[in-house]
Amino acid sequence: MSSEKIDFMHPPSEFYPVPFWSWNDRLKDSELVRQIREMKQAGLGGFFMHARIGLETPYLTGKWMTHIRTSVKEAALQGMSAWLYDEDTWPSGFAGGIVPRLGPEYRMKALVCSRKPQDGPEFERIHAYLLEKGTYKILNEAEIDRSASYDLLYCSLWTAPLGNPRFKNTSYVDLLNPKVVDAFLKSTHEAYASLFSDEFGRVIPGIFTDEPCYLYWPDAPKPAVPWTADFPDYFEAENGYNLLHHLPAIFEETVNSPKIRYDFWRTVTQRFVETFSKKVYRWCEAHKLQLVGHYMAEDTLRNQIRWIGAAMPHYEYMHLPGIDHLSRNIQNLITVKQASSAADQLGKPRTLSETYGCSGWNLTFEHQKWISEWQMALGINFINPHLSLYTARGDRKRDYPPSLHYQQPWWHDYALINTYLSRLSAFLTRGKRVVDLLVLHPIESAWTVFNPGDFTAVDRLNRSFVHISEMLASLHFDFHFGDESLIAGHGAVKDGGLRVGEFQYPVVLVPPAVTLRSTTIDLLQQFQETGGTLIFVGEKPSFVDGREDSGGRYGKLSEKAYFIPEDEETLEQALNTFITKEFRVLDEAGEEIRDIVVQHRKIDGQDAYFMANTSLVRTRRAIVRLMHSHEMVEWEPESNRLCRIESHFVGASQEIELVFEPTESHVLFGKGLAKTEPQINPVEPLRLKTPAAGMTFDAQWDFYPGTENAVTLDYCRYRIGRGEWHGRQPVIFLWKEWVQQGRRPFDPNESLQLEFSFFWGERPSGNKNYFMVIETPAAFEIEVNGRHVSNQDKGWWQDIGFRKIPVPAQILKAGENRIVLTTTFSKRPEIESVYWIGDFEVSCKNNETFSLRSQSFRKPIGNLVDAGYPFFAGTVTYRQKFRVSEGQKKYTSVLTLPSIDGVVIKGSVNGKSLSTRGWRPFAWHIGEMLQAGENILELDITNSMRNLLGPHHHKNGELRRVEPSSFSDKKNWVDRYSFVPFGLTKPPAINFYEVKREFYIP
Repeated sequence: MSSEKIDFMHPPSEFYPVPFWSWNDRLKDSELVRQIREMKQAGLGGFFMHARIGLETPYLTGKWMTHIRTSVKEAALQGMSAWLYDEDTWPSGFAGGIVPRLGPEYRMKALVCSRKPQDGPEFERIHAYLLEKGTYKILNEAEIDRSASYDLLYCSLWTAPLGNPRFKNTSYVDLLNPKVVDAFLKSTHEAYASLFSDEFGRVIPGIFTDEPCYLYWPDAPKPAVPWTADFPDYFEAENGYNLLHHLPAIFEETVNSPKIRYDFWRTVTQRFVETFSKKVYRWCEAHKLQLVGHYMAEDTLRNQIRWIGAAMPHYEYMHLPGIDHLSRNIQNLITVKQASSAADQLGKPRTLSETYGCSGWNLTFEHQKWISEWQMALGINFINPHLSLYTARGDRKRDYPPSLHYQQPWWHDYALINTYLSRLSAFLTRGKRVVDLLVLHPIESAWTVFNPGDFTAVDRLNRSFVHISEMLASLHFDFHFGDESLIAGHGAVKDGGLRVGEFQYPVVLVPPAVTLRSTTIDLLQQFQETGGTLIFVGEKPSFVDGREDSGGRYGKLSEKAYFIPEDEETLEQALNTFITKEFRVLDEAGEEIRDIVVQHRKIDGQDAYFMANTSLVRTRRAIVRLMHSHEMVEWEPESNRLCRIESHFVGASQEIELVFEPTESHVLFGKGLAKTEPQINPVEPLRLKTPAAGMTFDAQWDFYPGTENAVTLDYCRYRIGRGEWHGRQPVIFLWKEWVQQGRRPFDPNESLQLEFSFFWGERPSGNKNYFMVIETPAAFEIEVNGRHVSNQDKGWWQDIGFRKIPVPAQILKAGENRIVLTTTFSKRPEIESVYWIGDFEVSCKNNETFSLRSQSFRKPIGNLVDAGYPFFAGTVTYRQKFRVSEGQKKYTSVLTLPSIDGVVIKGSVNGKSLSTRGWRPFAWHIGEMLQAGENILELDITNSMRNLLGPHHHKNGELRRVEPSSFSDKKNWVDRYSFVPFGLTKPPAINFYEVKREFYIP
């Protein structure tokens, strides 16, 4: 579909978020169909079928393909897309172990150089070198002995051995070898094509490649650089000299290191692009598939060099360039800008972000909005949520959480955020971004200073690069990065601007650099001659193609260039001189509001602006100054309503006053883009007014939990056979030792008993239902307080792998209750926590010990963690009666909450539903719902799985980056429990305004 035909107010399914669907167990067609239908209802546009940790259905076998076919068929029925994923886990290339098993020539290679000779069958000596005063020479074997007292460097070819559990007991592969990439395509892509080619470009739009790299750095000896068997020949053909004579210059500081390093990294990057990216792209082109995904380690100059050479050259050979955004943060602007710059320049309409991974189980809708909108302002318009677990059974629940799937209590409200993001994604695909500034990317300078054993120089270059980029963004000077390889292929000078693909720039900025390409310098000279502005910030480059500037090329550039230091004030002054800003976002003092990110687009000739407050804590009152007088409207993607805007015109410009609560955003565009007249006026003037009166609520509320309460039993005692009981310890430590590390101190057929205990402050009610939730209950014999309990489950709870075992109340008692699970490892049990669920509350002492008690149905405003619900995962309802006078009925009435401790809130006034909200502002116009006299307010707050699943015992409490190790790190373990607040922790209020009710949002 042409981007100009997209109806962003009613976008097609392709613009809805498309998650990684983690296939991580023994799959069943019926369950796959059920989950696809769940995803459809949750507002997802499709799914990536992603083999993941825990998969028990053999990868790429007939059974696997049957499940692919079932999912593709159901996706078609649901109007969704079924995307392929090209690997069993990641990084892409080893085909779940198929490729490395083909032989040593298929396995990853590295060049290893160090002061000590490399020993072992995986090493093959290339040369030894004598180092002396910045020079070097090759020594033959006889000379090595005679020179033993001198400074020697030994260089060898290393081939990865088989046996790495990370790669299915094989290894990573040599993606610099075209034969290896052919084998990867044959085993994976062609296997899919043989069965599903009829659906390619239709229900199956494309295939995701995930973190391919030319060197999987953690597995290689140190220091090392990427290599392949024929690389010396390839290098000599490209550069005209024998690289083997100069290997020390890559690893040591020698007189010719800049030249050799530049040539090496430029050539190995080119080889990787040709051998992997271009080859896979062309295969996809020929088979009507879109290549989408992201490369390993795109974030810093250092990491790009170590893993992939440079990020931006690869994006030319992706239909949908992408990135990976990890953790609950809005960092790494560089990563986003690299991908979106290349996509814009090369005419690729969409840029993907694999996002939310490692954010933890407590990732809220507001967090998702915050993270996504920051990226979208920088150029992302395809949201790929990480991760939707087929099951959370066993270790799968710790697979870089959260799972954004049916396990979450908020799942049935997930369409709220997904629909919102789909509309923004479509909107930010329409038209073209307005960008006047090109920032030359310094990756090639980083090549010249990159030392595999000392990152000081490259990190210094990276700090300046990041600093300048962040200053530009905060000052609202939008920019693209210019990669020199892309400029060489797509650059030209036209009408006083430097053109790169589809964009033309009147101003070019060079951050601190060491070298530029000769082709770049040629273009910059032409650019200056036709009136373009060239600005150097900080350290000026002095090398050309990695060599000293013997021809005086920079002298000619300097005559017409501008040189400024690396400070914000000077940078802003310089750019204001040469760039006419078409908008400003100002505070009351007339300063740019740095927390607000902005994207300016031209859509059908109309100006369009997307603005988002990136602060989680600060409300900003902004004056948006537009340098034109065109009539503007505001579009609310959440409600899909168009609003009139109050503008104050000053000559040919206008000012619009807007409130940005934390994480709030606004979309403005020219009225000519609106298909209908705005029906309503904006709420902004109301939020800028002081209410005439207000009312608060009583501290005590009627309280109703919407589902069973829970307590997580994550400590146990154990014994082997008829041996002694071992003391109480975390279950996760036993799992890590016995399962993950395989260090079982007993025969797999020998009896293993696990004892869990919990306390009840009173004898539990005999008319209540209680369950223990166990994973793989059929593998256990179960006793509670010495009484046998059947292991036949009564269905699942929260996740299909969490099975409910009913426990008669009659066998429970006041005081300590003991659960004993007996099994053998030959039965393949999950050694995991047990969850006790039912109608009770949990008393918590110092977040270390817990006891159960009967429920109370009155609660004060406050944290439910401290009021009986520390492990709860679900929805709770607060209910209160209040009175409104006839006089108050005459006002415009707004119910407000400053924030919630939860993920989503809904409710009602006098039985009339309030709209569901997942982010600030939490405000509802309730005037039409109120009645004089008694009224009833109900508020339903839903939380996440965080307090049930943790991590509970990390010394830093709630983490912004959550990995599998976050749950079991002994160095950072504390016995006390960590929870996040939950519930109605701040009081609501009703504000009354003296305005005409019909003027504002009803």
